[in-house]
Amino acid sequence: MRTVLQERLLPALMDQRLTLTEALAAMHGTCKGHTSAKACLDIALHNLAAQKAKLPLWRFLGANVPPQIETAVTVSLDAPDAMATQSAEFVAKGLKILKVKLGEGVKPDIQRVRAVRKAAPEATLLLDANQGWKEGDALEVMRAVTELGVELIEQPLPAGNLAGMRRLTAQSPVPILADESAFSLEEIQTVIETEAAHMVNIKLMKCGGIAKAREILAWCKARGVTCMMGSMLETPASIEAARALCALFPQTIRYADLDSPLLYASPTLSFLGAKNQ
Repeated sequence: MRTVLQERLLPALMDQRLTLTEALAAMHGTCKGHTSAKACLDIALHNLAAQKAKLPLWRFLGANVPPQIETAVTVSLDAPDAMATQSAEFVAKGLKILKVKLGEGVKPDIQRVRAVRKAAPEATLLLDANQGWKEGDALEVMRAVTELGVELIEQPLPAGNLAGMRRLTAQSPVPILADESAFSLEEIQTVIETEAAHMVNIKLMKCGGIAKAREILAWCKARGVTCMMGSMLETPASIEAARALCALFPQTIRYADLDSPLLYASPTLSFLGAKNQ
């Protein structure tokens, strides 16, 4: 990412007087892919423009109220008992949306979900297989966990297996969320229009930043597609940007998975209570 920024993206913008729109167009025109590097520069440019306008980012983007979200928190893949303990600890801290990592065998995964549900009977459960299942296995898990009140299952099959995703989406008693299958607007259009998933997970690092995510969210809003605003292990700058988009599209973004600040070594780095809130 550093190399792409230094050698491709930044040289395309330096020593020029560009509007935000012009700068973003120049950046995206330098190369294909490298979405995380582009997201870094996109977020920096948006923050700079917001600062020049003397507005918090959410207001600069056009939101009427500050972002008010409840993030999911990740329950890491482990033995069922360990995941149950972790879930109970999260709920005790007031974190009520649990994103449960799976993908290591049908029976163990079913045991994991049952253990988590027993430990957190009132929590919202979101499952994430991280492309870890085969088609038949995925359907077996889906049917087994339906009675446990699971709200969605994220990326059950490998990203490129859209045919399998379509078959699962048609049969699944639980809504399917596409993540690794859906990076760009074009990929998301394909996933939704071919019914390879019910919902999509949008991440700034996947799509290339605020402007690209905004295009995706506008398209999804127009078609009534439910979205998750997700993240990777990111700094406050990108989490704040994702939160600003949550404020701009509150009806379209049903779930937020922005728990990176909960993992920071120092709570002072957290966006919680930040000045732009």
